[in-house]
Amino acid sequence: MHVWSKAFGKADLVNTTSWGRCRQVHTPFSVICLPQTGQTICYETSGGVIPCPLTGQDGEIQAGVVGPVPRFTDYGSGAVTDNLTGLMWTTNANLPNGGRTWQQALDYVKGMNDSTYPNFGYTDWRLPNRKELHSLMDFSRYNPALPLGHPFTNVHGYNNYWSSTTYALYTNSAWIVPMWYGDVGVSNKSLFDVYVWPVRSGQGGSLGNLDISVIKSDSPDPVTVGNNLTYMIGVTNNGPDTATGVTLTDTLPAGVTYVSATSTQGTCSRSGSTVTCSIGTLANGASTTVTIIVTQRRQGRLPTRQVLPAMRRIPTPAIIQPQQQRQLTPFKQDAQPGLM
Repeated sequence: MHVWSKAFGKADLVNTTSWGRCRQVHTPFSVICLPQTGQTICYETSGGVIPCPLTGQDGEIQAGVVGPVPRFTDYGSGAVTDNLTGLMWTTNANLPNGGRTWQQALDYVKGMNDSTYPNFGYTDWRLPNRKELHSLMDFSRYNPALPLGHPFTNVHGYNNYWSSTTYALYTNSAWIVPMWYGDVGVSNKSLFDVYVWPVRSGQGGSLGNLDISVIKSDSPDPVTVGNNLTYMIGVTNNGPDTATGVTLTDTLPAGVTYVSATSTQGTCSRSGSTVTCSIGTLANGASTTVTIIVTQRRQGRLPTRQVLPAMRRIPTPAIIQPQQQRQLTPFKQDAQPGLM
């Protein structure tokens, strides 16, 4: 998990390696997280492989969240969980044993939920939407464009798969995903040669649902120029799952000189104005406190103490950008309000 804490309260990021669903967070500003595409190789215009440095290609930058290992959990019961998204898929990617129209695909899933067809113990299956179906793709592979070592059976690489998402331009069509190369396309809803791959939203617990709270305060407040100011950053895992690989990064503002950084668990280091603390694993109910000491070296208006809201049941990964900053207090001669 990564917890970014910016000195002026403009951006905080939580990103965990206890994998699960990625949801919106109830803060004034929040964004979804995107996984890596899977590409690690770079290509020239004609298609030949070239060294990646300085190309700016996806294979060089590899932007996005690194996928979990293992990517999938196969329960051996006909259902598989994608540990990146938390979605549960049927192991068999061709349950109806052949193509269906769009409405027949929707009806088949309904039949699973009323036990007309095998449902593997669940009654909340559905046809995936376009983004859910496309989330399975690994863009470094083809035929099928699925992650290496996936546990699925009867995947038809030469065929398309229905999504539940209607094509807005022509509403007699719906979005499809071709398994051959992982693209997206559109098909008339009446065509019979499109396949069905049911999904359900999955459950919490082992999928990595976390309730992480981050609280940051300072002391003394105000602080006199030339004296030390101490930041206290508390990170608590309220569960229910264990958070692994926890890293907290804090960006110091201009106008201070770094003195030290320690954590009650793990170690801290500094590079320029960035302090990074490798905390490690936080079990359910565990907490740690990071203490950063700086020297205030100039006057000015600076934010006061900030308390970030608890992040309720945040699965991983998730990005939080709370815009929560208290009113600035005018400084007095030779004295500063506390830094957040």
